[in-house]
Formats: sequence, structure tokens, C-alpha cells
Amino acid sequence: MAQDFEPQAGSEFNLGELWDIIKRRKATFVQTFAVVVALGLAAVVMSKPVYEARAAVLVGIRRDVGIFSTGDSPVASLFSRDADEPLRTQLQEMLTGPIVREAYKATVRDRPGIQSPSYDITAEEETNIITIATKGGDPKDVAALANAIADNKLSDLRSKDLSVIDQAREQVRTRIEEEQKNILAAQKRLATLERDFPKSAEQSRVAQKRDYDAARAQRESTLVRAQTAKGTYADLVGRLKKTPPQIQRQRDIINPERKRYETQLQLLEAEREKALAKFVDTHPIVVSITQDITAVQAKMTPLPETLKGPVESVDNPEYLELKRKLDKSEDDLRQAQTELDVASTRLASIGQPQEIEGNPELDRQQAEQRVIAARDALQDWQKNLRELELRRGHADKSNIHRVIQRAEVPGAASASSRVTMVGMSVMAGLILALLFTLGMEKMDDRVNKPEDLERVTSLPGLAYVPLIPQDQPRLLSELAPNSYVVEAYRSLRSSIHFAAIDAPIRRIMITSPSKGEGKSVTSVNLAMIMAMEGKRVVLVDTDLRRPSVHRLLDLPNEHGLAEVLAGLATIEDVIQDTEVPNLRAICSGPIPPNPAEMLGSNAFDRILERLEEDSDVLVFDSPPCTPVTDPLVVARRMDGVLLVIHVSHTKKGLVSSAVEHLTRSRARILGLVFNRTRSGGRYGYGYGYGYGYGYGYGYGYGASGSPYGEYPSNPPVGSGKRRPPGGPGVPPGPNALPVDRSFDA
Repeated sequence: MAQDFEPQAGSEFNLGELWDIIKRRKATFVQTFAVVVALGLAAVVMSKPVYEARAAVLVGIRRDVGIFSTGDSPVASLFSRDADEPLRTQLQEMLTGPIVREAYKATVRDRPGIQSPSYDITAEEETNIITIATKGGDPKDVAALANAIADNKLSDLRSKDLSVIDQAREQVRTRIEEEQKNILAAQKRLATLERDFPKSAEQSRVAQKRDYDAARAQRESTLVRAQTAKGTYADLVGRLKKTPPQIQRQRDIINPERKRYETQLQLLEAEREKALAKFVDTHPIVVSITQDITAVQAKMTPLPETLKGPVESVDNPEYLELKRKLDKSEDDLRQAQTELDVASTRLASIGQPQEIEGNPELDRQQAEQRVIAARDALQDWQKNLRELELRRGHADKSNIHRVIQRAEVPGAASASSRVTMVGMSVMAGLILALLFTLGMEKMDDRVNKPEDLERVTSLPGLAYVPLIPQDQPRLLSELAPNSYVVEAYRSLRSSIHFAAIDAPIRRIMITSPSKGEGKSVTSVNLAMIMAMEGKRVVLVDTDLRRPSVHRLLDLPNEHGLAEVLAGLATIEDVIQDTEVPNLRAICSGPIPPNPAEMLGSNAFDRILERLEEDSDVLVFDSPPCTPVTDPLVVARRMDGVLLVIHVSHTKKGLVSSAVEHLTRSRARILGLVFNRTRSGGRYGYGYGYGYGYGYGYGYGYGASGSPYGEYPSNPPVGSGKRRPPGGPGVPPGPNALPVDRSFDA
């Protein structure tokens, strides 16, 4: 089978598809846009003049809050209102609170025929400036409203500052009273400690406790040493009892016989050294001495070096070592016991000190620190109170918040509102035109692009034949070899060749879902392009209801397929040569009353077998497959069926029905041929010549309404006269389109 069609931009909606829809329905888009913009411009012209005014308020941030800026102060939160209350919160408060409402009541007068002023309050980015913009029909009202809102906001800010200061004063007074109470309580506690625990007695008790603790620690340390020495002494006594004082030992003596041989061997080696000094090593004297040495070594080697001597008793060294350690351990134990007695006597002489609950000295120090801290805190809060009193007196004169821009009465109407209305009209026109166009596209059931058939069928698109202008010929024999149409049919021929890899394709039927989709022109051009490849092609018109092959090829139709099926003529009587080499045609002949029965007869099978004997490819032009059953009868005898789709004309439902009918008839559908596409778009393709040669591929579609120009849905075919071969810019001649043998699969 041919390769499946894969859309270039994927199945997702993208800008390329949107642009295709707008181009295809440009009339709808332009008309909707023009109507909306015209209504908007009419509203602009009829609108009354609008005046604008602007005021601005600076919301200051305190930079001199002193100690209140630290988190340790309980009133710090009161002076961080600028951080806790951002501008967006203040804007919301202005819009919903009494600031704007009271300003509006005080300045705006309700007068019929004049637009009441409106306001827009915003905060400039990265600043603390609040901007009040007003607009309306009366210039004095818009200026007065902007200034009133600014003044009310300034009064509100200053009122909040005074409220914050008053709250801080009350909190500071409360803290002063608390610190005074803390001072009195700490002084009372200190006096009680001085009375109950004098410093001299406490110092004596502390010294006694220190000496007692040191003596007890020394006694415990000495006791541990004494116990350790006692354990060591007992261990050594036990080991000494188990160790014998003397042990039996046998002495080794030197073997006298081996000693004698060693002495004899030394004398022989000395003689040999003297002999070697006078003679060579082969001299009889040297050889005799060497043999004596060897004999002595043989006798000495098996003898042991030592012999076992007599057994005797000796002192045990282990016993002696244990005895020495035991004496030393006994001295250590005696010394440790003496030191333990001394430490116990000293601990008893010091005596245990009297235990007192708590630590009076530490309590005295803490009480003194509390008195000092309370006095320091009291001084700080008194200083803060003086600062707040001073700030309260100068609050009305502070310029931390101020109006930095007052609104002036505008002298002329604002042009920005009209420009805004025009821009909004244009934007609304674009949006509504786009939505209306997409709605029309959604409701359109026609096949406008290959992706529209993805949910209908999985058949591949084999070729995309561009639209042929009405004033130009439609047959390949009359077109220039480099035209878009010729290239499209070459692509179709290549697709059929690829589909024939698994099974040969010799019988090809061309049909369409409905009439007027260009199937007959496709059949003739496909037969021509295959004949130009050098194949023997026979074009058979099986449309026995509305035949058109004879008109396209300008051939007589007195005799044809109908007569052969009826047994009134033979194939040789009706087959005709054409002006295209290797291409012959069989027209329909007289229109019979029962075309479906004739095409389903055995006679048609015999015709197919006879035609295959003298041809390579058979191309059959058949009627549409949804209105009649003729093509279904023929399709089951074909090696492949091509379904021609008229882009922007054929309904999706008809395509689905056609595929279903052909599938039920057990036809092999090779794929779809998209006819009358717009060249130069996303699905059209073509190439051109200049000083250099180049070509490109892409397919596209035209706008809705009149698809692809004023091309009739069922254009007239043939006129009884042969059209001059060649297209625009191609001189007429019998060989305008030579035989094409350049196909390269």
C-alpha cells in the first residue's frame, strides 16, 4: 500500500492552519471586521466630549522612627504601617471606603445630558505615589473630584499618623508604670536577702563547704587507691602459692667426637691451602688432601652438635619475679592505708557544713541585676514618651505625606478616549471576525484540507492536483512539461508505483464520492502520464450514464464499451488510438438502460482479460460511487481504486459513505487524490524557471464561497474541436509534451 499521509504541521491547531482558514474565508472575515469597526467608528462620532484631570499623592515612609523601628519595642508594629499596609491595600481602602464616596458627594453634581465623572486610582510601580485620574463631561467637575480625593487621602493619612502616635503614647505610659513596679519588687527582694543571709556568714559557709568537698574528694581518691593495692596484693599472693620455687633443668654438652672431626677438618683445609699455593688443583697432593677432607665431612655430618648432660635443680625465675612484685605491692598497700587514715581524720575535723535551700548569693546577684535593668528600661521609656510628645505637637506640620500634583481644569476634551474607542473597535472587529470565521469553519462539512479526513478515513493522500484556471487546457498533452499539474500527476504515478511493490497494479479505477469532482479529467491525465513513461495504456470509459472521456480526448462515441458488453461489437472494433503515444481508449458508446447489470456480467470479465493481453495498464473512468452501484461492481475486479476529492467542495459524509461502499465491495483503495487545490499554499506545490532552476513542494487551499476562483462545479469538457497543444508561453506543436522516461522510483 501507499505510504500514509502525514500532515506537515502535525495534528494540533497552529498558526499555519489559522492563516489557511482566514485566506479561505477572507470574504467572511473582512465583512465581519468591517461591520464591527464601522459600528465602533459610528459610536465614536456620536459620543460626547470627555475631559480628563489628574492628581497625585505621595505616601511617605518614615525614616526617623528611632528605637520604634526595632522589633524589641512593643510599639514597633505601630510604626511599621508603611511596610504592613502596601499601596495596593490603600488603593482598595480608597475605592471601598469613605474617601472617594465623600469626595464624590461633595464635588459632583448630577446634571442631565452631561456625563458624570468617573475615576481611576492607581499606584505607580516602584514608587509610593498614588495617582487619581478622573474623566467626565464637565471639566470643572473632573478637576474638583480629583483634588477632593487627593485631599481626603492626605487627611486620612495624617489622621492615621496621629492615631498611631496616641496609641504609642498610651503603651509607653503603661510600660513606665510596669517598670516602676519591677524596680520596687527587685529592691524588696534584695533587702530580704541582705537581712536573712549576711555576706560574712555566707562567705564562711561557702569556704567551709569548699574545704569539706575537697577533703571528701581526697579521701575517696585515697580509698580507691587502697582498694586497688589490696586487690593487687591478694592476686600476687595467690599466684606465688601456685608457683614452685625451683625447677629441674638438663644441661646440653658439646659432642667430643664431632669436635675432634671439626679440628681435623680445619687442619686438612689449611694443608690444602698451602698445597694450592705450590701446585694446581689437579696435582696428586691436592687431590689426596681433597679426598681426605671429603671423607672427614662424611663422618662428621651425621653426628649431633650437642649431647644431653646431667639433670640439676635451679631457682625458678618466675617465682623470683612474683616475690619481688609482692614485696612492692605490700609497701604500696601500707602507704595507701596510711594516706586513707590521714584523709579520714582531716574530713572528720572539718565537719559537714549546714545545708541551705537555694543559692542566696546567686539570688542576691540576680536581684541586683533586675534593679539595674528596670532602672535602665524606665529611663528609655521616659525618653520615648518625651519623643512622642514632641512628635505629637508637630504632627500637623509634617510633610511626610503630601499632594505632589493638583488637578487643573482641562481646557480641551481628551483625544485619548476617542483613540481608545477606535482601537477597541478595531480589536473587537478582529476578535469577532476571527470567532465568526472559525465558527463558519467548524460548521463547514466540506473537505478543506487533508487533516479534515483524519477522523473519517485513514487512507493516504497520493497526490494534490492544483487548480487549473478556466482559460487553460486541462489535459497533460496540452500543458507545458514543467507545469504544476504535470508534476502533480507525476507524483500520483510515483505513488501508484510504490503501492505496486507488494502486488502488481494493472487495473486502476478512478471514482469520486459525487459528480463534478474531476474524476474523468484525473482518469485521462493519469492514463497519459503512464503512457508517457513508455507503458502501453488503455483508457476505458465505464461511466455508461454520463460519459465524458470521448469529449476530453475529442474522439467519436458512436461505438464503445456498451456494444462490446452487449455482444454487438468486438474490442478491435471500438478501441481507438489517441495523439499520445502508447495510449489507446475505449469510449462508452451508446448509453444502455441497465449499466450496472452489464458491468457485472461475465462479458466484462472477458473484456478485461482480453485487454490485459495487449497492454500494461488499464485505467477505468467510472461514475461516482455513492449515487449509483456501477463503480462498486467494477471496483471488485480492479487491482486498485483511486478516490478523487474536490477540495472545498466534497462533503466529509460523502467521503465516509464512498469509502464504506468501496470497502464493502472488497475493493482495494490505494488512496485519495485531492483535486483542484490552491498552488503555492501549504498543500500545493510547484516550481518555476528563471535564470536558474529550482523547485519546491507544499500544498494549500483557497477561500470559501467560490472555491478556487470562478471554477464551475461541473465544467464543460470538450467542445468538438481539438484545443491547440501547449499552455501559456508554450508554442503549440504535436510534441508539446514528449514521452517522459525519466521516472525514478
